[in-house]
Amino acid sequence: MVASMNTAKARNRYFINTRMFLRTVARRLDDAASDEEFQAICLSTMPKEALGRTRESLAHVFLHMLATFTVTTTPRYSCWHDRLRLCLANRKGELFEVATVCAAGLRGAGFRARLAFPLVGRHGLRREEGTGKPRGSSARRRGDWERLRLFCFVEIFFDAERRWLPLLPLPGSILDDPRGVRAGFVDYQMESSKLDRADLEKLADLAFSHVVSVEGGILRDISRRYCAQWVEIQKKRCYPREYELAIRSLSNPSTADDCGDLADEEDFRQRSESDPVPTTLGGCKNHPAYVLEKDLNMNQVLHPRPTEPVGLVSGHPVFRRSAVQTLYSSHQWIRRMRQVRIGERPFRTRTLRADAGKAEDPKELGLFGPWQTEPLMVPSATADGKVPKNALGNVELWTAQHLPLGCVHLRDEFAARAAKSLGVDFAPAMTRFEWRERRACPVFDGVIVCEQFRAKVAEQCQRLRSDHERRMKEQIERRVLRRWKMLLRRLDAMDKIERRYGHQPLSIGRHGGSSTAEAIQSRTPHQHDFEEPRAIDLTRSLWRKQCRICRIQVDFEVF
Repeated sequence: MVASMNTAKARNRYFINTRMFLRTVARRLDDAASDEEFQAICLSTMPKEALGRTRESLAHVFLHMLATFTVTTTPRYSCWHDRLRLCLANRKGELFEVATVCAAGLRGAGFRARLAFPLVGRHGLRREEGTGKPRGSSARRRGDWERLRLFCFVEIFFDAERRWLPLLPLPGSILDDPRGVRAGFVDYQMESSKLDRADLEKLADLAFSHVVSVEGGILRDISRRYCAQWVEIQKKRCYPREYELAIRSLSNPSTADDCGDLADEEDFRQRSESDPVPTTLGGCKNHPAYVLEKDLNMNQVLHPRPTEPVGLVSGHPVFRRSAVQTLYSSHQWIRRMRQVRIGERPFRTRTLRADAGKAEDPKELGLFGPWQTEPLMVPSATADGKVPKNALGNVELWTAQHLPLGCVHLRDEFAARAAKSLGVDFAPAMTRFEWRERRACPVFDGVIVCEQFRAKVAEQCQRLRSDHERRMKEQIERRVLRRWKMLLRRLDAMDKIERRYGHQPLSIGRHGGSSTAEAIQSRTPHQHDFEEPRAIDLTRSLWRKQCRICRIQVDFEVF
């Protein structure tokens, strides 16, 4: 239990450290490079040859940055904007300052440029082989991490080739050289670190296993481009779920660009296909480019089956993962905006597990491949205002594309009552399933009505909401009035009892025994006669005393 608690703390610490670095460093530098005024100042320092959209223009930008700016390792203690402006004015600064100036100038010239950061230090931890402990957990190595400088470089999207080109503004580096970026990391750290080159090479492996790029608030993991042995590194990543969650929590999906994502995916796919065929069965397990037929699950199949495998591992044929197709049921294909063609027979059947406690025969579920499907034909509303429904009387609205043609989705809580009161045909919108009491239960969100009744139903919803608010207000007022009446009745009853029995002796006891002088005097005004105080809590010096007449108790502290 202690080990699990320590693991949870380590995961949380890793997530917080990674997220804080991306938020306080990467996002701030990206915001500075996106400032239009700063872009204009950086663009004014670049030569005219850099304003083109060709590869020669990028080469001019690269040579200009190398010839104009000097990369130093002396830190300056000031805010981000002041440091960047000093770097631009003095033509020298740390690597991340020069890279930010370069990215701002390229964005001002119309290029798509993003900053890339290898997560140096604890962010790039990987697990030791055969153990669950992270590499480099010694105090000496942690001290070495603290002396490493912030490393940053630029990636430029080249439209002609539809791919990202790395640019490292360091002497000795060349344009579009991912391996040179890693070598530049080692050379840059050698100037300020006391480690030798062999140790820095190992730290470079740790750093470039987690490379994050940022552009306009969008963060992406681009480690695949800078890792030669990606499959081995991916298996040794420390806390991959927390790493992806930290990136996703800071990304702004509203400014996402499909073109850049597709370029990254295509580049990563080509690099995966160029990887050599694994030589062991364990290496083929979960490999991004290759797969063994025995490792496929029930919902996967090789189709069309390749005539020849790309290799053999221990007698098992190895195929490319691109030849693997996923099978789904007819209902699952509808969720993915596709439908099974008429007349198609299931490619494979799967036996469903019967419910516990029910003596029923097991059911067979048919699975279909993508070659047996076609785009989903979304139904449309009828001319008389009828909403198309399923057999259960509702509409399955998995995505916005599943909305029937000519209909609208009203998510108002009074929409169903409004449509029913107006006599308008409607259908509940079932958006998802959630697990409750060990079973999947549908979740409904609003109703589906025809477009022609939208305004009428919306007006009725507003009237119903006003009536509901008025009734709730009246109910609260009645409850307040009832409680005030109850309070006044009790006060009146107490006053009557006081006026009627306050001057008479009170009978004490279950059977009406004789009264006592103390009981009579407790009802009349008197001066308290307290008994000897007694301690009730010595740790807080709390004491209590009690009146001998009315038995009232008073707590007080003794200092």
